[in-house]
Amino acid sequence: MNFWANSLGWPRLGVRSLIVTAWLCSVGTVVSAAPIIIETTPIGAPGNAADPLTGYGSVGYDYRIGIHEVTNVQYAAFLNTVGQSSADAALVYSTSSIILRTGADGNYAYSVQNGWDNKPAAVSLFQAMRFINWLENGQGGPETIQNGTYTLLGNDAVPSNVGSITRNSDSMWWLPNEDEWYKAAYGIPGSDAYFLFPTSSDLTPVAESPPGGTNSANYATLIDGSYTDVGAYLDSASPFGTFDQGGNIQEWLEDSTNSGLMRGGDTIDDASYLASTRRYFNVPVNQSGGFRVAVASVPEPNSLTLAVLGCTITLAIALRRRNRVVVTDGVPHGE
Repeated sequence: MNFWANSLGWPRLGVRSLIVTAWLCSVGTVVSAAPIIIETTPIGAPGNAADPLTGYGSVGYDYRIGIHEVTNVQYAAFLNTVGQSSADAALVYSTSSIILRTGADGNYAYSVQNGWDNKPAAVSLFQAMRFINWLENGQGGPETIQNGTYTLLGNDAVPSNVGSITRNSDSMWWLPNEDEWYKAAYGIPGSDAYFLFPTSSDLTPVAESPPGGTNSANYATLIDGSYTDVGAYLDSASPFGTFDQGGNIQEWLEDSTNSGLMRGGDTIDDASYLASTRRYFNVPVNQSGGFRVAVASVPEPNSLTLAVLGCTITLAIALRRRNRVVVTDGVPHGE
């Protein structure tokens, strides 16, 4: 399987949108507020059995999940769209040595420290949820971050309904819950079997610098506790084609709302944190977790879809790749 030939998850746009082809733009550390795209991979075989070792991993529907964690350059593009005022920035940004803020209130701009563009963004759970809402609402302005997939009440960094935040029905984008995340990390496609580690192996990954081998990861304070670029371990993907679900940065899950549940381990953790048997907890407001997105699975295009896309057929052909997704009439369609 070519793990790089998976689909792109596209933002949900208004019902009159025909096709979206906007790309994230960055020059060095200067980050555009242009819309971003996120690569996703399909997670099929709905109704699979849970891992008998842990009881996790059973999912009753098809979905897609981010191949990589959300990066600093992607999160900075989000900030440049929604965080230009102090009031809005307080919901999505805290002073950071990695994502830098310049300018004055009402005209803030964000950039990424040199060399950190493609490393995973470290955020709080609620910042991650606001990023998801932004995707759900078509990557608009600050009005898009408090509602969408998640209804976040109040105007504070910690929502007032923190104990009752749930995924709204019919959402297109979301944070993966524990079972969704677990299946993508450890599940073996076409079977009810699971690996112990998210590198397609039951053997402990080797802590070594990228690109590494077929079972490598960034953990055990390998690189002075620093993150590596997402996907840097080219041959250590999960069976479904995801990268870095073990090591590099620990990841927030949708289930984290009440408990601070995390999985995957961090660059400073030992190998046990990477294993399917390890789940642990953090404070949701801490900016110490990364995250990846999940997105609804999409059907094959039908004749009506193709007719709607007639005026953009040349562009669609140019972009055609295996499993690419476009958005038509607000609905994504796979090719």
